[in-house]
Amino acid sequence: MVQHRKHELRKKALERRAGFSGRDRARAAEELADQLLSLPSLKQAKTISAYVPFGGEINILPALGALFDSEECALERVVMPRVVTGEDRLSLHLCSPKLFTEVLGGETFVEGYGGILEPPATWPEVPFDEVDVIIVPGVAFDRDCMRIGYGKGFYDRMLGQRREDSTAIGVIFDELLFDALPLEDHDVAMDMVVSPHEVLIRS
Repeated sequence: MVQHRKHELRKKALERRAGFSGRDRARAAEELADQLLSLPSLKQAKTISAYVPFGGEINILPALGALFDSEECALERVVMPRVVTGEDRLSLHLCSPKLFTEVLGGETFVEGYGGILEPPATWPEVPFDEVDVIIVPGVAFDRDCMRIGYGKGFYDRMLGQRREDSTAIGVIFDELLFDALPLEDHDVAMDMVVSPHEVLIRS
């Protein structure tokens, strides 16, 4: 059964991720930033949807700070998702550049669904169709740019509403990139998957 296989792989990936040292995580974040900064789609993006790392997810905040600071990049806005209570969906809210240059300093995030840090509902909401690039976390990805998340489907539903010419980029540790994942019909492919040492583009 696919759901059972997904559950077992998710458990395996989370256990593997929990074993990474702080030094390994910091190095992976730096190397991931270098990979992301080399992508034309990110350099050209004016609005990027990102996330606050949760539960050992790979840290993209250094990359976002570098994008804001780079004169070669067009980045103007970063939005972060929050779970809309009782509606089983994500909304996107505008964050200030200071968030990334000071690594959450000065920003007042709140603990939301599952203990994930998210922007308050009072921060300005940005429609999905204004987002150029969506950076997507996951528990595991594969070489066909498919993803396994935490099993709630929030990102799958959000990605189903994105603009056709936007780019979805999954980010992951090298060790959590698999050859193939067990999939269901509702699982949504990324356009790209980026790890500290690889950039995969969906054909």
